[in-house]
Amino acid sequence: MDSVYMNNFRGFTRTVVPIRPVNFLVGENSTGKTSFLALTELFSLSEFWFRLDFNAGNYKFGDYKDIVSALSHNQDEFQIGICKGNEKATGDSTYHLLHFRKSKDGVPELARFSQLCKKYLATIRIYDRHIAAAVSIDFPSPVDRSSMDACFALLQETAKSSPLDYKELSDDEARFMRRSPIYFFPRILAGLLDEKGMKSGSSTLLFPGLPVSFASMAPIRTTPKRTYDGYIKLFSPEGEHTPYVIRKKLPRGKNTTNAFRRALEDFGKDSGLFQSVGINRFGKDGSTLLTVIILPMDPEQVKELKTLPVSRSLVVAQPHRRRRTESARPL
Repeated sequence: MDSVYMNNFRGFTRTVVPIRPVNFLVGENSTGKTSFLALTELFSLSEFWFRLDFNAGNYKFGDYKDIVSALSHNQDEFQIGICKGNEKATGDSTYHLLHFRKSKDGVPELARFSQLCKKYLATIRIYDRHIAAAVSIDFPSPVDRSSMDACFALLQETAKSSPLDYKELSDDEARFMRRSPIYFFPRILAGLLDEKGMKSGSSTLLFPGLPVSFASMAPIRTTPKRTYDGYIKLFSPEGEHTPYVIRKKLPRGKNTTNAFRRALEDFGKDSGLFQSVGINRFGKDGSTLLTVIILPMDPEQVKELKTLPVSRSLVVAQPHRRRRTESARPL
């Protein structure tokens, strides 16, 4: 299981959102649905992890004051993080937490980065004149590593209270770290683990990026049209790529199914809006025009569907190729 953590980020406070194969987010306007979807898209971009640029994706977050929670009494920092689970071992997940502060230019800059897994707890702290790093194989406090809330809370408190024994990096190491802290972090971590007599194999140095398939997401508020272009693929708050996502994830044939189709049908039946969603393709090419076909629960509901506030519902699709038999569950 993957999850996303947000604290002091837009309107979120210490919020952990678990990610299922298919997820539905339903809420009023301006409750953070688009912010959450844009953040997950950002986590799937290698460019973000290299430059830590919040405007690297198709959605532009803006500068620091546009990202930090406007309702918070303390706007010195905001935190975002992810958890990457191990399907084969319960409690063997890796947690990554990034702390951002306001730079002199008014954009977010990384202040601390922490990583927690079954074998170690590691942290880097970035100051104006130096960078310090620490790793511990004996955690400062007992923690239930199967609890996402407890693990993110540990990283939050560890970074704040500095209980670890930090080592100041050399000038050369610090110079590389300032260029791209997350990319060069495994190299620093490997040296710290070697000093503790712990082998730093590739299975130990876990990179925080989410899989590319995670970027398939869509707000269900696309402008209604008779036909849609099939070539719009990038995520946008306006949902122009929604028909493409539905076409790509829905299996061909009425008798075939997958987690995405089951989740759509379950959502439609539970909400009373529709029985099924389908795609009518006007050609075999991936860029050809298409129409989205919705079968309502009752023919009389066709008129009602025109007035429903569909802009308040969003769907995120995260296919897992090795978990096709798993049923989709809503958040």
